[in-house]
Amino acid sequence: MHVIARMNVGGPAVLVADLMRSVDPSKFEQVLVTGYCDENESDYLDEVATDVKAVRIVGLGRSVSVIKDLLAFTGLIREIKRFNPDVIHTHTAKAGVLGRIAGLIAKPSTKRVHTYHGHLLHGYFGAGKTRVVVVIEKILSWISNGLISIGTNVMNDLLKVGIGRPEKFHVIFPGLQDLDVIPKTQAQSELGLDPDKLYVVFVGRLTQIKRPDRLVEIAAELKKDYPNVQLLVAGAGELFDATKNAAESQGLPVTF
Repeated sequence: MHVIARMNVGGPAVLVADLMRSVDPSKFEQVLVTGYCDENESDYLDEVATDVKAVRIVGLGRSVSVIKDLLAFTGLIREIKRFNPDVIHTHTAKAGVLGRIAGLIAKPSTKRVHTYHGHLLHGYFGAGKTRVVVVIEKILSWISNGLISIGTNVMNDLLKVGIGRPEKFHVIFPGLQDLDVIPKTQAQSELGLDPDKLYVVFVGRLTQIKRPDRLVEIAAELKKDYPNVQLLVAGAGELFDATKNAAESQGLPVTF
């Protein structure tokens, strides 16, 4: 059983979908349990991974709410008892908390594995809340049979604050298939790009942790000193409208 808070378009969703596609169905039965994306987010299951089926649980999404989280927690316990998994693999912070505790309660013999696609140690909360996060993750590491990090730096950051032990961690870098190589002139034509301009591309969610306000600042500097450079922004999020309005109001060289 894979458990992830939501399958919004982004790295964790891509990795979970690819992992599920790559598991031999003759040897393993698997299920994906997830919540719903926010209104301003694209759902990877609807947009791209339409072949990956999921059980949706209300309240398992991004936002934190005592009532919704309790509903999600009871829903997870119900699904664990129904599916009876040998392994519960959790992804992202909220699903990692609810999924591992629910697994311990609903089926203590289940192996509990958590993947850190990143961490919440920097840029998300103030010092007080970060300390609470660290304490929670330390406790959860004790009830985890294995911990996976998508990069060495992420693992080292977690170990540095006492989350997990080195022998429990495994670093597994994101796997990607070979990309389709398209001739530059063909790509320019298909995307309507000016071959005489230099393009800088940002790909990612337009949310606070990604600091899209800096994109606007960069575009303003480019406009002054490098008039031949255009910024391309590929992504959505709760700050999409604000970022786009800021760029357009200043007449900046940004295409969304």
